[in-house]
Amino acid sequence: MPSQIPKATVLMPVYNGERFVGAAIDSILRQSFTDFELLIIDDASTDRTAEILSQINDSRIRIIRNEKNLKIVAALNLGLKEARGQYIVRMDADDISLAHRLQTQLRLMDDHPEVGACGSWIRGFGETWSYTHRYPQSHEEIVSSFLFYNPIAHPTVVMRRSVLQDHLLSYSPDYPYAEDWMFWQQIGKVAKLANLPKVLLKYRITAGGSSKKNTDLQRGTQERILRENLAHFNVRGTGQDHALHCQIGMQNFDPSAERLNEIEAWLTNLQAQNRERGWFSEETFSRVLGEQWFLCCFASSRYLSKTWSRYRASPFSRFVRLDLARRIKFAFKCALPIRTRR
Repeated sequence: MPSQIPKATVLMPVYNGERFVGAAIDSILRQSFTDFELLIIDDASTDRTAEILSQINDSRIRIIRNEKNLKIVAALNLGLKEARGQYIVRMDADDISLAHRLQTQLRLMDDHPEVGACGSWIRGFGETWSYTHRYPQSHEEIVSSFLFYNPIAHPTVVMRRSVLQDHLLSYSPDYPYAEDWMFWQQIGKVAKLANLPKVLLKYRITAGGSSKKNTDLQRGTQERILRENLAHFNVRGTGQDHALHCQIGMQNFDPSAERLNEIEAWLTNLQAQNRERGWFSEETFSRVLGEQWFLCCFASSRYLSKTWSRYRASPFSRFVRLDLARRIKFAFKCALPIRTRR
């Protein structure tokens, strides 16, 4: 049984989650670590979510039902305010936490008091396709990756509540569908960030996911964050350079041999600016740039011939450690017939 004040609060907002919320809750209740409360914010669901929640009998569950739909940011911030645990563990209502997730992440947080938030790798599953997403582990590699993308999976994160309280940190409504990206950046300014190199959560992919329904708004927010990060570091470049940087970060560019040349030139420019101005350690930033080079070549391989040799010809390929799975996927894509991009 959990103590009167639980060590951890698992924060799960839900809106019309009748299809999967039961399985998500079950994955938390079956955790090997048991000293937690499961704080569920039912954001005025109109389906059978409330009925399903009422049928689960476990003293660790605490339910707050909003009278009107506040949307995800307000629901999350309400959860941060109501949480009682030393740690706040994020969980989405359609994902599955592996049985040892809490035990593994809370041990890291206990052993490393300098860490304010810790995520993990994820394994995607569901209606479309499956994959394992590996995120950077160290604080510096995470922070330098912010220049290109969000390197922490939101539903895998454990946060230290004292860090949020001491620095008055919460999710911002100004960054819809990328609120977590900015939240991690704020935490990273006052504490260390980390990702465990283990799959601790199964991330459900559904055809009707919010990120698919709001793609334009999400991409607009992502581009805004990328441009703000460029401005924060006063990255030198033309407007065309900065537009290309956003295309690289969002993996949203028309593949061509000329475009890959432009991408490599821009990454080389960033490497030189970092060497001159010392934003990050040269070794760490080179790995981040190398990963972006791989992703751009990988994305181009269905539309360009000899992409593998083009990837290998760049000095950035030396900074990337491709595991067997990624080598096979890259080689397979390169072997497929070239197709025309629509």
